[in-house]
Amino acid sequence: MIDQAGGQVQLLVTDRDRFGRLIAEIYAGDQFTQEVLVREELAWSYRQYHYNCPSADLINQVEAEAKASGVGVFAGGHMEPWEWRRR
Repeated sequence: MIDQAGGQVQLLVTDRDRFGRLIAEIYAGDQFTQEVLVREELAWSYRQYHYNCPSADLINQVEAEAKASGVGVFAGGHMEPWEWRRR
């Protein structure tokens, strides 16, 4: 795949969900996209699907640090997306 900047995007497929969709780690060049999104407080880590990913421990650590900052999606009043859908 080619990203918008003209660089390579790679998927490291680790699983499929119950609907057959790919579960993958995404890299834009040498940058681990999910790590960047969680670190920048722009995304939650969906633990249900990353348990067997090679970077699960890293993402858990990055998310804990981001939550401690209390900004972005981790600011007060924001509900985890899977909890919102459940309600």
